[in-house]
Amino acid sequence: MLAVNFLFRCPQCRTRRKQWKLMEAHKAKHQHFFCHCGGYHFKHRKGSPYCHHNPLSPIRQVARDYGDDECTIQGLARSITEERPELTDKVRFLMERLGIEFNNEMESV
Repeated sequence: MLAVNFLFRCPQCRTRRKQWKLMEAHKAKHQHFFCHCGGYHFKHRKGSPYCHHNPLSPIRQVARDYGDDECTIQGLARSITEERPELTDKVRFLMERLGIEFNNEMESV
């Protein structure tokens, strides 16, 4: 019979433990906890792709929920880069992965 070895990873420091009890002890000792923000339907690592603490999560959520609505996704991407210019490269990379053209310049109507 094959023995399956599961490893539990700490949400913050990514340390691995073989038993959940040991992982719980590690998290309590070092104050490393899971995020409960609602970006996922389960406890997760803070800053994960759909975590509400991740500044790019709105783009990913709209792409997941309304996949073909490129206008909304481009609008979100533009507003994120206007509020936080340091994220422009990350937004551009994400848009390329989604296959959506990204133009950071404001369009005149």
